[in-house]
Amino acid sequence: MSMREGDFQQQFKELLEDIYVKGQETEFLLMEDVMNEIQTKLIMLLETTN
Repeated sequence: MSMREGDFQQQFKELLEDIYVKGQETEFLLMEDVMNEIQTKLIMLLETTN
């Protein structure tokens, strides 16, 4: 059973907001760590939609 499109969009929006806030807090000094976390969260999010 896949997630509804709206649910995915909402979770993706929250993920992007989280990324933005984290970027502001770190001033992108830890960009590699932030990118790794983004990748991990995106993979988890995509796996829940399958």
